[in-house]
Formats: sequence, C-alpha cells, structure tokens
Amino acid sequence: ATVIATAAVRDRHKLSEILTSSVHAAMAMLVDDKKNSDADSIQEDWADPEKVQIVMQAIPFDEGKVEVNIIDELSRIQINAPVSQTGFSGL
Repeated sequence: ATVIATAAVRDRHKLSEILTSSVHAAMAMLVDDKKNSDADSIQEDWADPEKVQIVMQAIPFDEGKVEVNIIDELSRIQINAPVSQTGFSGL
C-alpha cells in the first residue's frame, strides 16, 4: 500500500509540473504578443492551435502530452451581462 501511495504522489507531482510548464509557456506566448501588438486578432500565433502546439512540443516531457487552447474570452457574447437600453433606442 505504501508503494502505491508513493507512486500516486510521484505521478501527481509529475502531472502538476507538466501542467505548470504548459500554462507558463502559454502565458509566455501572451506576454510576447502583448509586447508586440496592442490589438488581438484570431490571426495571431496564440489563437492558432497549431502554433500553440508547436510551442508545447518544444517542452520535452518524458511521459505524457499536453494540448493547450488559448481563447479570447472578450470575443464571446456576454449573455449574463446587463443590457443597456441606450443601445436599443432605434428598435
């Protein structure tokens, strides 16, 4: 039982490190984008899943694989946001 518990802790630690490395790599892409551009577009590297995967593949993991998707949350429709009446005066 101790061997199994130790293996579980080891595996959890490995997964945590893989996840942390992947999140930091994605954050680095966004920081680089912020330095080079004031506007966001779906044509930038962070929005292209293939380019994000290239960055993730540059991190050498002994085991496992990570897929990261970066999504611009501000581009989504805010269905829970209050509706302003001034925007609908022409209706």
